Parts: sequence; structure tokens; C-alpha cells
Amino acid sequence: MTDNDPQNTRDGSYAILADSIFGQTDEYVRADAAWTDAVEALSKTKALATNNEQSPIFARLEVHQGSSKKKLIRPVISNGTSSYEFEKGKPYELSLTYRFPRQRIEQGAKARAEISLGDSLRPSGNLPVNIDSHANSLLFLFGSRRYVEENSGTISILPVNEADQPNALMSDYVIQYRIRESTGFWLQTIGALLAFSLASAFIGIDLSKLSPFSVHALAGAAWPKLIAGLIQTGALYWVFRLFGKKLI
Repeated sequence: MTDNDPQNTRDGSYAILADSIFGQTDEYVRADAAWTDAVEALSKTKALATNNEQSPIFARLEVHQGSSKKKLIRPVISNGTSSYEFEKGKPYELSLTYRFPRQRIEQGAKARAEISLGDSLRPSGNLPVNIDSHANSLLFLFGSRRYVEENSGTISILPVNEADQPNALMSDYVIQYRIRESTGFWLQTIGALLAFSLASAFIGIDLSKLSPFSVHALAGAAWPKLIAGLIQTGALYWVFRLFGKKLI
């Protein structure tokens, strides 16, 4: 370091003399162990040290689909932005894992934070997070509202600073999400539109002109209307996808 000063940024460039930084794979730590080691290293830095002025809280969030076999939901990257995709009508579980280094100094130390899910997710409002141990994991259940004005939003977690207490430090990063309809919803929509169009086609057939009445005669008279009904179904579905509830 320049002048042996960690705050001096004029160190120049750093280089590694190796064919690849990924050559010694056994030297890398992954998954939960990697996050824990990173937290331990960061908590020893001057900027994120626990002292009389600040109480850093290291946290990470994971999202699982709430079912008997909890499936980890990973964000989708689009146009350089990562966001979660949630389906309407399905339960989800938010897992918050935190490390609170002040607990090692003061066993009675506590802190608070709040999770905000946005207006499109249940439960409405913010979720309180009580931080009262050095390390813990908390679970929160949520799901999308049945009717939403916006199909996108953010999930954030922010500290709640108490009077006469060191400032709680947390990342201000927000998690983007989008809400989409399930595959079953669109299959039901297509089925309903198809039934509506076919019923309209048969209503328009004058059965009195089918003499003698037979299935063959009915099919002969109905096929032009059935084709028009199929086109009508596709057009209605297209309009529904373009406008959604704004059409109503």
C-alpha cells in the first residue's frame, strides 16, 4: 500500500502471476461458507467495524416457492437488470439470514429492521425484523395480491435507528420483482374465449334451414362460422394480453 495507508487509493494496479485465477479450485470457498467468510472479513475492516458510532448488520435474502419441497427461486437477468418473477396465486417464502457482530461485544445488544414488500405483495405494509442474536435466519411468508395495479415492484430491508444507540448500518440494495399470471390462468382464458366464440357461432346458425337435420348438414353450415370463431378467439386473446385488466 502507498505509504502503508489503507485509505490511500493511489496504489496503482494489482496483478496476479498465473494463467488463470480459477486454477486452484480447492482454494475457493462457496455458498454459505463463502458468505460467512466474507462477512467475517468485512466486519474487521475500518469502514464496517463495530464501535460506539455504528452497528453494522450483514444480511442476505433468499426466496423460495412455498411448498412441501421448497424450490429456490433465482432472479432472471434481462437488459442488465436482475429481477424475480412471481406467479399469481402461489405462496412464497422470504428467508432473511443476518450476522450482528455487536452481539459478540454486548450480549444484550439488539437492533431492528423492516422489510418492505411493495404494494403488489401480501402481507401489506412492512414486516418488522427483530435482531437479537449474533446470527440467525428468519422466515416470512408472502404472496401476490389477487388484483394488482402494477405488475412490478421492489423488496427492501432498512434498519430502524433507535435513540441513544449506534447507527445501524445495512445495505440499501433493493430487490426487483415482476408478477405474472400462471400458465393455468392463460389456459383457462383461452378455453373460455374459445367456448365463447364457438357458442356465438352456433347461435348464429338457423337450424330451421337444415332439412333434413344431420350432423353432416350442421357441420357444413357451421364451418365458416367456426373458422370465424377461431379467428375471433385469437383476436380476443391478443387484445387481452395487450391490455389485461385495463380493458375493463
